[in-house]
Amino acid sequence: MNTGFDSSEGTRRNRQILMEPAQALAEISITPESIDTVIITYLHYDHAGGLEQFPNAHFHLQEAKMVYATGPCMCYWVLKPFSTKHICRMVRSTTRARWYSRWRCSDFVRRQRPQSGWV
Repeated sequence: MNTGFDSSEGTRRNRQILMEPAQALAEISITPESIDTVIITYLHYDHAGGLEQFPNAHFHLQEAKMVYATGPCMCYWVLKPFSTKHICRMVRSTTRARWYSRWRCSDFVRRQRPQSGWV
């Protein structure tokens, strides 16, 4: 459950990491590659910071948590203990699972320019 965060994220947030998740798993003879399921409780940096360490895992997250993390609250620093990098990784992971690696996250984003004077 959850993936913790890596040392670069800890440094950025002035938080010390005592042990990388992969190191903790190695102590009980489990490799990150052997894990096929990870449950993410929510997308705060200290819960979803190590998604890339589990290349074969299917991630499970409540829809409401994804909606919150990708919604307008991300515009306010006080309401976002998130890392944009981690949110994008989760969105890409979800996209790959649904579309069998045929699409990239950017394939679903279309930029629309408003008509002059509209805004």
